[in-house]
Amino acid sequence: MHYSTKHISILGSYTGLGFQYGELGIAINEHGVDGHHPFAWAMFASTELLLSRERFVIAPKIGAWMANGSAFGLNLLYYTNGKEGSLCFRPEFGLGINVFKLTYGYNIRLSNRDFQNVNMHALSFTFLLQVKKLKEEKGNDSTYPH
Repeated sequence: MHYSTKHISILGSYTGLGFQYGELGIAINEHGVDGHHPFAWAMFASTELLLSRERFVIAPKIGAWMANGSAFGLNLLYYTNGKEGSLCFRPEFGLGINVFKLTYGYNIRLSNRDFQNVNMHALSFTFLLQVKKLKEEKGNDSTYPH
């Protein structure tokens, strides 16, 4: 059996391990089951914001992830305080199913290695709040080969 739904969703996330960041964005995502195997993927644009009263750092971000119990994602972020910034590439891996994932990521700085307030290690909890269903598919094993 195959079942999947595709949505436009609001993405929310919390990232810690050092500086604490909140994230809000928009995603196109799909999740479902193929046989007995769950699967999910998402592509998104979002912004991380440092949760601090003492300093301001914002990080526009684009990325994608896939999950089937385990999760893997790739992200590109630009951390800035309005005066200077640092471009970072963050691969991540962890656990994920449907609209949730818990991942560990590592920020690889591509520019301005001296920019402050960027976590080298990032532990993130991400969820998707489905806003609009785009497509739904249902089928049997003969329709969808494994």
